[in-house]
Amino acid sequence: MLLENDIKEHLALAYVYAVASRAGCSTELIRVDRNSVDVTIKHVNTDAGPDEVREGVLDLQVKAHVHDPPVGPVRYYLKNEKNFHDLRRAHTLYPKLLVLVLLPEDESAWVHLREDALELRRCGYWMSLVNAETRSVVVPRENIFDGQSLLRLMALIRRREVLR
Repeated sequence: MLLENDIKEHLALAYVYAVASRAGCSTELIRVDRNSVDVTIKHVNTDAGPDEVREGVLDLQVKAHVHDPPVGPVRYYLKNEKNFHDLRRAHTLYPKLLVLVLLPEDESAWVHLREDALELRRCGYWMSLVNAETRSVVVPRENIFDGQSLLRLMALIRRREVLR
């Protein structure tokens, strides 16, 4: 039997898998999370030239947050101190992001299944915590974690640029 927190975690991961899959990325669930990484996402740019990096790799810490859409940025307190310190490290092999998936306060609205649609309610947002000073994070609403933003992030990763 899954507890409410387990259900929220699985729904947040399902959101990430759906976004990544639709964007043509592969996902790898990290079964034992010792490095504050829940999912690794990979994308190969098949159009890359011989002198270009073809593969982008991104590590994600995924959190579910029950909160009806706020006005302005999304505020979240990262409870786990180890997660915070791992995510704020600037020197990692692969960039790490926090992905915060909002779920409605009404639990019955989290998922709707019909013959023509599967709806997972609300939205996910991403944020880099590199060099963050506090576990109270403010995630800009424009940082929607969708296929377009994921592919843009992968392009930045392949060029070894800062994720913004």
